[in-house]
Amino acid sequence: MADVYHSMSELIRKEKDYKFEYYDQGSHNLITAIHGGGIESGTSELAQCIAEKSRSNYFSFKAMKKENNYDFHVTSTHYDYPTLIQWSQKMKQVIAIHGVKGNDVITYVGGRDKEMRNAIIELLNGNGFKAEKAPKRLAGTNPNNITNKNARGQGVQLELSTQQRKMLFKNNDFSRSVREKEINWSDDMYLYADSICRAIKRGESS
Repeated sequence: MADVYHSMSELIRKEKDYKFEYYDQGSHNLITAIHGGGIESGTSELAQCIAEKSRSNYFSFKAMKKENNYDFHVTSTHYDYPTLIQWSQKMKQVIAIHGVKGNDVITYVGGRDKEMRNAIIELLNGNGFKAEKAPKRLAGTNPNNITNKNARGQGVQLELSTQQRKMLFKNNDFSRSVREKEINWSDDMYLYADSICRAIKRGESS
């Protein structure tokens, strides 16, 4: 499906039902959900959970329309939001949380940082999740991908299937009214986040 808007600057000029959510914890690591809110449901919450547990910085763009939130999807290579670009350029590591349609419970891991990608795959699988290297269409290796615009020119992109994202919430319910309340986050949410936190810690010590 083609994006409605070619860039974030175009979207911001023409729309209003969204918000940016971010905080700086003085970290060299940044966890993002650029297609958050109702675009790729559950990604904002997972990014927030990882950031809180790892004391990383956090950024999310949340689409908040009553319907058709995917209209606010801007592909990662056209993501020209200045605040995020400038912030990313100062970061050692950027880990982007995305969603992909699918009923299989799986995460595809891509990006230009092969070492961190492999660590995340290993640790997710070790905690009972299914993770594998992203196929070409989800590879996230384009240098223009916002995920790869950090200080080292290489980040990591996680693509969680619909069913995997649902399992991060109790009763597999990731509707907006449910997912935004932390009390509704499932044990899988915290176990998944722990896997990423351990990968971040490993990267910091290498």
